[in-house]
Amino acid sequence: MFKELVLTFSGLIVKDAVAQGLALRHQKATNRAVASLAEFRRWAIQDTHATSRSQFRRREKLVRTQRQLTNAVYRGIKEIPPVAITEIDLESLEVEPEGMIGHHDSVRGEAHFRFPRPINGIQWFRKQAAKTKVVLRFVDARNCNIGLVLADFTKCDWGGVYLYMYVYVRM
Repeated sequence: MFKELVLTFSGLIVKDAVAQGLALRHQKATNRAVASLAEFRRWAIQDTHATSRSQFRRREKLVRTQRQLTNAVYRGIKEIPPVAITEIDLESLEVEPEGMIGHHDSVRGEAHFRFPRPINGIQWFRKQAAKTKVVLRFVDARNCNIGLVLADFTKCDWGGVYLYMYVYVRM
């Protein structure tokens, strides 16, 4: 009887040790995934474009909820669905291509904006991307190790002011 109790308790101790080891392994994997998400959020908080985009989305959501409260017609409408789904292939580049002109230099030189505003840069990018290939560099912490990539946006439809478009990126 005493021997069976000792065997049962030792079996429970071994089972608990194995379960604790597996739980620790799963906890470490979860912490790694959460750490990369937290690192991206820290980067997004410090990035001016990401913060302005999130502030715009908050204002947009507030306006939508206020409209829903005042008028029953607008209740249940979430967002405008995308009008197009486009796939973009990215080619990895080792070095910067010869003869490439930087965006800032192109806006000031070719577009003849001596003191460009942000909207001038966006409009010039849309105009140039519609007819030439674009070299991109990821700046966020999660993807910055990818380096330079060559993207072909010539098949994208850049028409319309409020163009909602999903872009699937394949590397």
